[in-house]
Amino acid sequence: MSTSASLETSLFDLIQNCTLRYRQNPSAAVIAELLYCYRKACLLPLPRLQGHSLAALAEYHSWIGAMSLAREHARAGLSWCDQQQEGTDTQRLRFRFETILAKPDPGVTFLEVEALPELERRLIRGLIDKSLTKFEMIECIYGADIPLDRAENRLKNLLNRLQRKFPGLIRRNRDRYEVDRSRLLGEERVKTK
Repeated sequence: MSTSASLETSLFDLIQNCTLRYRQNPSAAVIAELLYCYRKACLLPLPRLQGHSLAALAEYHSWIGAMSLAREHARAGLSWCDQQQEGTDTQRLRFRFETILAKPDPGVTFLEVEALPELERRLIRGLIDKSLTKFEMIECIYGADIPLDRAENRLKNLLNRLQRKFPGLIRRNRDRYEVDRSRLLGEERVKTK
């Protein structure tokens, strides 16, 4: 077995492993591994793996309720399908992408930021304009009047509470946090499920 073939097999196994993990535990952190598989598939190039990586990314985001990202990956996947020779694998992947795109938008309501509890409101307002580090968020929410270790625990609890209430609203990008702009309507309303 060639090195390229064994790498492709390993990456397919990683995608399957990630899929099993997030289906058993939706909070499993698999996004980095799925993106790694996709990037590797693009660099090598391994077109079949590209399609399967996009399908796994789209299905993962659909599974956790991040439908805007799921649809983005599904559209990229359909574009990928259009560039491939039609075959059984391509047809299956096309069906997976079309299924995600056909999912109805869950009943969306709007919540006034002003209706949020005080700490949640401060955090969302701070993140509307720019991404913040953990320490910048602590400063924005609590000021300098609280010991850092207590503030970090409180921030963690606040972020977890917001994630439960509004999945996908706040995203972490390396050491910075940001509001998912696709979930915002203007500056005063937050789109929620």
